[in-house]
Amino acid sequence: MWRWENWRNSAFRWCGLAGLALALLVSGLLAARLGLSLAVVGVLAALACAVFFALAILNQVIIGRDRLVYYHHEIAIFAIAGAALALMRAPVLPYLDLAALGLAAFLACGRIGCLLTGCCHGRPFRWGVRYTRQKSPAGFLKALAGVRLAPVQLFEALWTAGALVAGIRLALHDAPPGGVFSMYLAVYGLGRFVFEFLRGDPDRRYLLGFSEAQWTSLVLMAGCAAAEALGLLPWNPYHVAAASAAGAAMLLVLVTDNADRRLFLPRHICQVAQALEDTRNEASAGDLYIAQTAQGVHISASVVPAAEIFSFSRAGESFSAAAARRFALLIVRLRRAPEQFEFLKGERGVWHLVLPGEGRAHGV
Repeated sequence: MWRWENWRNSAFRWCGLAGLALALLVSGLLAARLGLSLAVVGVLAALACAVFFALAILNQVIIGRDRLVYYHHEIAIFAIAGAALALMRAPVLPYLDLAALGLAAFLACGRIGCLLTGCCHGRPFRWGVRYTRQKSPAGFLKALAGVRLAPVQLFEALWTAGALVAGIRLALHDAPPGGVFSMYLAVYGLGRFVFEFLRGDPDRRYLLGFSEAQWTSLVLMAGCAAAEALGLLPWNPYHVAAASAAGAAMLLVLVTDNADRRLFLPRHICQVAQALEDTRNEASAGDLYIAQTAQGVHISASVVPAAEIFSFSRAGESFSAAAARRFALLIVRLRRAPEQFEFLKGERGVWHLVLPGEGRAHGV
């Protein structure tokens, strides 16, 4: 998910413009190579730009804030492009192939803009990118400033660029009409389904522990496989395998789901990050403060000359040893500490984490 105010950021703006230029270049050159109309390609490009801005304005009117969701734009662009092609009595599938490649080019560059500005960021990770408090985008949780986050935007950009290259090869090697379109739906959908497990931005909808994008990926991949089975798109068993793999993964996670997994969803991770910020600030001032998250986790902190000590417990039920250790590691990464720490089990379900305090900065 992008935020509209990021468009005013120069890096995001220039990446978006570069993506638009690359999309026009790719679709235009392929149209000329394949004997398709450049005028039709121009109409589709204009419609895509209109959809981009119309959805941005619509979101502002309906929900009262800026929000750009890639899948909303993809679905709208493909639907409107298909309708426009039918009205123009142009062949639908060959031009949808070009539209898919144009979207891939735009998204690959756009995700680099996300990486540079900090939107659509990843979860706390052993290695990754860090955003400063001063340069973090609007909506970025300040408690995550300085924390290493998985560069999921880069992963998605590279994956999408790979899909773009594969699509161009297919188009140049006489793929059947609709083959590139269906390939993009399946390949990007599978990648996006996986990358969502690394996403850390909290301001997104979840259902049964899966993000809106994961559900959308599964629906689009399943729809693509069904269209191929019905003969509406060229048959490709790999696309069916991609949809089946995502569905099986979702089913496996649902069957094995437990309360421990929900502790590590993005929204709760951000609550933990804010709780650590609050408890650490109070401990530095000499006061005891116990923060509580929406999942019933209690966190407190104390500071001694050579270390800082975090204690955490869970209301109503105890942490399992595995969940407690994983939660302790989350605290370590959120506190930007070396992954060398003491981890102790206390009484009444309370766990204690001791971080060395000398030689590292506590400020954020």
